[in-house]
Amino acid sequence: MKLFYEMFIKYGVVMIDGVQASTQATEALCKRIAPIHDTFFGAFWVFSNRTQEDGQEYHEDTAYGSEQIGPHTDGTYFDQAPGIQVNLEV
Repeated sequence: MKLFYEMFIKYGVVMIDGVQASTQATEALCKRIAPIHDTFFGAFWVFSNRTQEDGQEYHEDTAYGSEQIGPHTDGTYFDQAPGIQVNLEV
């Protein structure tokens, strides 16, 4: 984990390989990195550009589409603004 934090502080982005391609493995990794804070979607959620075929609740957000959204600030309406965003690319 030390290398993760060093790279994150230095570059602001880290790519991790070798993680199982599942929401459960991704959530477990996230919990090792930092506390997960609740949002209006819950503590951990899935965004996708396709329907959820495995029964998970489906969320859609303009940030993950192809339309330009322009400069903005995320999370200003939460008590604790987001600090790290984690994406599982499958």
